[in-house]
Amino acid sequence: MKSLTLEYANQIIQASISKARLLNMSPITVVVLDQAGHLKAMQREDGASLIRQEIATAKAWGAVNMGISSRNLGVVASSGRTL
Repeated sequence: MKSLTLEYANQIIQASISKARLLNMSPITVVVLDQAGHLKAMQREDGASLIRQEIATAKAWGAVNMGISSRNLGVVASSGRTL
């Protein structure tokens, strides 16, 4: 796995925001945590609701603590499977 530098965390954020704009989603907030669960970077788009930061942080925490990506965590949650 690539080392999580601030530069890489910002690339993750920019890619996420670009994808959200491509999909014409509502404004988003992106949180990137390091392997220990510490905040590495966070950006909230103009117009994103205030609760989005808490939701994004909880989603990132779940992924870190389960040891899988948040995308895969969503797949597991929606399938009814357990890890």
